[in-house]
Amino acid sequence: MVVKVRRIERKEIEVPDLPKQIAQAQKKSGKPVSEICVTVGFSRTYWYQIVNGREEAIAEDTLRKIEELLDVDFGVKFND
Repeated sequence: MVVKVRRIERKEIEVPDLPKQIAQAQKKSGKPVSEICVTVGFSRTYWYQIVNGREEAIAEDTLRKIEELLDVDFGVKFND
């Protein structure tokens, strides 16, 4: 039996004012925080850490789920 070994490379970019942008998009959408958390799959505590700038990084897939749910594009692009 053959088993593959996968390397996952970590890439990070800095996005100025992202917490503020996320908070504003949530308010504009009118969607309650509880709905966002359930749909995206994280806790309210984590949400508030993100929007208050206490979280150092957010996974790209989590950000994309937030964008999709709030129908917004934060303009975050990786130069691959």
